[in-house]
Amino acid sequence: MIKVALKTFRVWWSQDRRHAITVLPFQFAVVLVTVAWVWITTTKRQRNQLFAERHAICEVCPMYNPQDDTCGTIGHFADLELVPGTPIQIGCWCKISVAARIPDKTCWKTDRGLAGGWP
Repeated sequence: MIKVALKTFRVWWSQDRRHAITVLPFQFAVVLVTVAWVWITTTKRQRNQLFAERHAICEVCPMYNPQDDTCGTIGHFADLELVPGTPIQIGCWCKISVAARIPDKTCWKTDRGLAGGWP
């Protein structure tokens, strides 16, 4: 997980340093609070069942990166740009072992109306 966080920080740092400095700590805080809330409000059995269902879907997804256990490859953008100067991010770059356990987390593919994502 530390490797993924460092990789994410490196991508953000190279794009816009001010944005990385202001956004990254806030995002880590949000993730920590969300994970803590899930641990308090759900049982271990519920978390494990949710994780197993979602992770099985992720493992067959073409965007899944098994080396980093992430949705997409961090820092990888599509070659196509719908808006000039704005590359399209491939996957949400979430750590699947964490994101799949959070009930309110939605799948990147489902959010965009693509088939094969989490229900």
